[in-house]
Amino acid sequence: LRDLHPRVLRQSQMCIRVCLMVMISEVTVETATVLCDVTATFTPQQAIIDLYGLTQSPAPKIFKNDCRVDWNKPALEVHNFIRGLAPYPAAITPMSVNGADPVDVKLLNSQLGYRRHPEAAPGTIEQYVELPFGPESSITEPKIGITCGDGVQVIINLLQIPGKRPVTSLDIRNGHITLQSPKK
Repeated sequence: LRDLHPRVLRQSQMCIRVCLMVMISEVTVETATVLCDVTATFTPQQAIIDLYGLTQSPAPKIFKNDCRVDWNKPALEVHNFIRGLAPYPAAITPMSVNGADPVDVKLLNSQLGYRRHPEAAPGTIEQYVELPFGPESSITEPKIGITCGDGVQVIINLLQIPGKRPVTSLDIRNGHITLQSPKK
């Protein structure tokens, strides 16, 4: 991972996966070259574990409650949480869809927003249209921003309502879907 460019580390899990696949192919070629060399030395894995005092333990199981987004946390932490759980098992948050009872919506892709709303309560959902920047940009794209504990919004680019396919914020606007924070 040290060889990855810092910009790559800020990308989504899928981008990192592609970069790691390229790195793994390079390491595989290097390993095959060393194995073909007669002078290669082999060390059993258990010897390395004993030498460094490492412990082997399986990764803990991730339960549904572990995937719930805590909107009281800072925006960067929430954004990284969503990226870390995408695409599976996916970060979830309750949302009211078209005024119905709240359901757990999967958040599959996000980005940090720049809009600051210190007066908005954490977890407040705002649907708005972002104005284009520059003369070459003429297309406006709808955004779904959710306010975090530090007042900064996390922009949700891709989400999945239970029983439906993943949709973008543009699909939500075109499908006349209204998302609301659940009433507390």
